[in-house]
Amino acid sequence: MKANQPSVILASKHQAAFDTLTVQFTVADSLRNSDGEERTIPVLPAGTLDTKGRFFVLDNDTSFTYTPDYTDAPLQVYTENNLLNLLEKELESLRNYPQACMEQTANKMWGLLMMKQINERMNKPFKYDKQIAQLQTRLLENQQYGGGWGWWEKSSPNLYITTKVLQALRHADTTASVKQAIREGYIYLQNELPKTERLAKLEALYCLSEGGHIYPYQFALDSIPFDSLHIHAQWQYVRIKQKAGLPYSKEIAKLWQLKQQTFTGSLYWGEDNWLWYRNRQSTMVIAAKTIAADSNYRRYSPQIKQYFIAEKKSVYYRNTVEQAEIINLLLSDAMAKKLQSNSSTTLQVNEHRFTQFPNTAKLPGNGIVHIRKEGPGLVYLGLSQQKHVVPQVAKDSLFAVHTRLLSKQGDTLQLQQVKSGTTVILEVTVQANKDGEYVQLDIPIPAGCSYHSKPASYWNEHREYRKEKLSVFIEKLPAGTHRYRLELDTRFNGVFRLNPARIALMYFPVFEGYNRMQQVRISK
Repeated sequence: MKANQPSVILASKHQAAFDTLTVQFTVADSLRNSDGEERTIPVLPAGTLDTKGRFFVLDNDTSFTYTPDYTDAPLQVYTENNLLNLLEKELESLRNYPQACMEQTANKMWGLLMMKQINERMNKPFKYDKQIAQLQTRLLENQQYGGGWGWWEKSSPNLYITTKVLQALRHADTTASVKQAIREGYIYLQNELPKTERLAKLEALYCLSEGGHIYPYQFALDSIPFDSLHIHAQWQYVRIKQKAGLPYSKEIAKLWQLKQQTFTGSLYWGEDNWLWYRNRQSTMVIAAKTIAADSNYRRYSPQIKQYFIAEKKSVYYRNTVEQAEIINLLLSDAMAKKLQSNSSTTLQVNEHRFTQFPNTAKLPGNGIVHIRKEGPGLVYLGLSQQKHVVPQVAKDSLFAVHTRLLSKQGDTLQLQQVKSGTTVILEVTVQANKDGEYVQLDIPIPAGCSYHSKPASYWNEHREYRKEKLSVFIEKLPAGTHRYRLELDTRFNGVFRLNPARIALMYFPVFEGYNRMQQVRISK
């Protein structure tokens, strides 16, 4: 090598945690002059992250045992006896939610506004004003010409998504642009009323009445027989009348006869299903508002609101709609009470003894957990585990998923005999056993491949091309067989994992299907 001639050095190093690969590109000459760059590449673990856990409300003196789901994952313990702190933790989970459809954007903004309320009450600094402004701007920019919002920015207008966005915007700032967006949203709903079926019509009327929009509600309700509706729509019917100042005593008396009571004394209505806009939780939100505003039934309001805490099964509520609406319902009571820790209350979780709240601990997951609570007052206890699971068998209850590689000519390829430097097709077949709404399909790609092309979203779906996977959000997925194809370029030789393709209801991800882990061998 001649003097002063530069040489190129490539080096790689990895972190001790094996979650990042760092590559350095360095150019140096004989005079020790050098320059270069350093790039980091995330090393993603195999499989998918699974979360298991339970939430308990402990009253009076009690003791019991709990068996963790995973023996090889630590058990996170969270204890609290102040409802306000518990709601703040729930809001932090809402803020960190990874997806960003219009409903989730709206409820994340609403959640941050509620977090700001809590911080102001507790004289704590608030650092998310910029994020609130960004979320609000995104909502305003994606309002469509007719005044409605779609599920995603380029989706067709959706009545249910529009009502959730308007609900959140009513809590935003009072600038002219927000007021104008709300007015146009109400006009969209009003224009939809003559052409929608009765359940969607009640959803629109409920949103309009909650916003104080002037409309002939009695005339609209006269065409909808109350007794023909399911219980969620009946509560909407009653709440619309209540907000409009119309008589509703007969209807609420009928609903009161249908109340159910839990073992802990909570009152509830509704059926549990995967329709996030009319399941039991959403029904209970409307029922709680109605009861709290009625002088004849208001005394039962604590038993109804108690349902949302006492019957909470997991550490966090199931989706962004439930998080925003339930927290908003409970927030005013929590701020009014502003409960303080009771020093005479103790909680024993194995060897950990808690006398101050909130508090946390980490336990091994390989044994039975013994829990004992002593002293007055409520204590909230959350137990959770997270683990990357590598499915060795498929799950195919609601959805069945199959993956294969094809040549450009459509021939099936052997996963162990894929040629480098070619274009292949990754095909995922989904068998939906029932109709689905608001479905998320994740299609991982092998690390040795890159996208050959990125087709735009189709009319009923939204696509997000990420480095490690394609996420397809499908608004309505009819029962039957559906195929999704993705063109990939095979760029690197080696043996690579093909993580399971997974499809789930976005708002109830426990209803899911996936195939098993596979391997792809790419060679010359």
